[in-house]
Amino acid sequence: MRNRFLPGLALSLALAAGCAAYPPPTEGLREARAAIARAVDAGAEQHAPRELAQAREKAALAERQIAARDYQPARWLVEQALADAELAAVKAAAARAARRESGQ
Repeated sequence: MRNRFLPGLALSLALAAGCAAYPPPTEGLREARAAIARAVDAGAEQHAPRELAQAREKAALAERQIAARDYQPARWLVEQALADAELAAVKAAAARAARRESGQ
């Protein structure tokens, strides 16, 4: 009877170990959301709408992956969302600086 439960126990332990190896990237998602907010404040909706949209989409996908307990893809998406948001903020700041220099 013991032998019937061993495969199930082994599978359960393997799944538990897999979840422990990749904890949910909730703090990273908070950082990505904050970076998106900073990009919006910097004017990314006007000056870097594509990058801002990509950051928002990747953050939303990461949330879905976290809800599905698929943490490794969620971590990658969080990192990409953060990078996209930072790029949007930099592009917006550069566009605003260029406008000031041109006297507008």
